[in-house]
Amino acid sequence: MISSLDKTVGKHRNQMRVLAVVPLIAFLCVGCENYDRVITTDFVPPGADGKFRFKGVASANEPLNDPAAEQKRERMVAEWLRLNGLCQGGYEIISRSPVLRNRALLGDVYDVFYEGRCKKA
Repeated sequence: MISSLDKTVGKHRNQMRVLAVVPLIAFLCVGCENYDRVITTDFVPPGADGKFRFKGVASANEPLNDPAAEQKRERMVAEWLRLNGLCQGGYEIISRSPVLRNRALLGDVYDVFYEGRCKKA
């Protein structure tokens, strides 16, 4: 026979498992974006003119004109710059040019080219 104490201990054990899994899921989600940045993007650092180029991808998962997907691509630009210690005075995106790469059953796939410029510090 299971006592009420055993039920309480079991309930708390399950709550602790949930609390342990939530940070792991959050960590994996952040890790996924970092993996996406490395695998699906390309970055050319600023030259003498202070301009840089970034290529991201738009697909069914991250549509071309979806605000959330665009914010993710913008975060990836910022992360490339931060990791390389570039544009410490800030930057601006000068142009954005999507180029259709493939028509797919679930949605078109685009390379999205950005040109940006470092602001003067």
